Amino acid sequence: MVDSSVTLGRNLSIGPHLDEVVKKHKHDAKAILAEILEPSRKIEDKFRTVLLVLEDGRSLNGNIVSEDETSLTIVTGPSQVKEQKVLKSTVEFQRFSQISIMPTDLLNTLDKEQILDLLAYVLSDGNAKAAAFHHHH
Repeated sequence: MVDSSVTLGRNLSIGPHLDEVVKKHKHDAKAILAEILEPSRKIEDKFRTVLLVLEDGRSLNGNIVSEDETSLTIVTGPSQVKEQKVLKSTVEFQRFSQISIMPTDLLNTLDKEQILDLLAYVLSDGNAKAAAFHHHH
């Protein structure tokens, strides 16, 4: 059974916030750049998407946001975000993705200067007067 009538009443994210990534990597520009270039290298469990195939033949893709002994609550999207509760007894197959939903080619259209500016923006939390914007190359 899937309860798709549940409204999305809380702020749910499908990926980490930039400020969390900066803190996690202690403002290390190389480590942050590696996360952008290789988003599938290490995906936190809470952001790993799951495929559920139900006994009635339907399939759901999304993020598990809560789980108890009898059910999973999954957020599907991003085109139409829905929070759905699924009884575990109706799940025929479950597989977690090894690939991040973040594209790997995000920086392909940027030149070196633009990439450095992007990193400066992320590292400085958008403060144009921060030291990160005064890079030397």
